[in-house]
Amino acid sequence: MKLSIHAAFVVLLISGVVYEARAVCGASEPAKQSAFDTIRDNPQLVTFYMLIRKAGLADTLKTGSSYTVFAPTDAAFRQMPHEKLAALENDKIALRRMLMSHIVKGRLYRTNLESQRNLHAINDEPIDIAGKGETLAVNSVRLSISSVPASNGVIHLVDRVFALPQPLSALDPR
Repeated sequence: MKLSIHAAFVVLLISGVVYEARAVCGASEPAKQSAFDTIRDNPQLVTFYMLIRKAGLADTLKTGSSYTVFAPTDAAFRQMPHEKLAALENDKIALRRMLMSHIVKGRLYRTNLESQRNLHAINDEPIDIAGKGETLAVNSVRLSISSVPASNGVIHLVDRVFALPQPLSALDPR
C-alpha cells in the first residue's frame, strides 16, 4: 500500500497530537522533572519562571513536597499594566504573596479540581473552583492547559494572573 505525501503528513500530524495529548494528560511515562524544571522548560511560562526565581521560590518548587501550580502564561502577564508588573517585581514581599496565591499543597489534576469548590493556597489565600469540563475555572480564571505532570506535582496553565495583593504602602494607614 502506497501512502501519498499528504496522507503520510496527516498520519504524522495525528500521531503527534495523540502523543502531545498523552503527555499533557499524564498518560505517558511518569514525569521526571520537578515542577520548577517543568515551568522553566515551558516556552509559555518564561515570565512566571523569572518571577519564581526572583521571589526565591525556586527551591520550594524543586525539592518540596507535591504541589499544584496554577501558572499564569506570558500572555496573562502581558494583560497586566506594565507599571503594576514592574512595581510587583520591585516589592519582593508582594511578589512572593502573589506567586504563592497560585500554588496549592498536593497534586490536583483537572478531574480532582472538578470535585472541589474551595482550596487554600500555600499562603492561605482562598481559591475558588467553579464549573466542570471546559467551563472549569479557578478564581474565575480559565485553565488554558491543564494537568501537566511534574515529579513533585501538577501544573495548570491559566490565562490571567489571580487578583494581585495590594502594595504594602496601601496597607499602611499613615
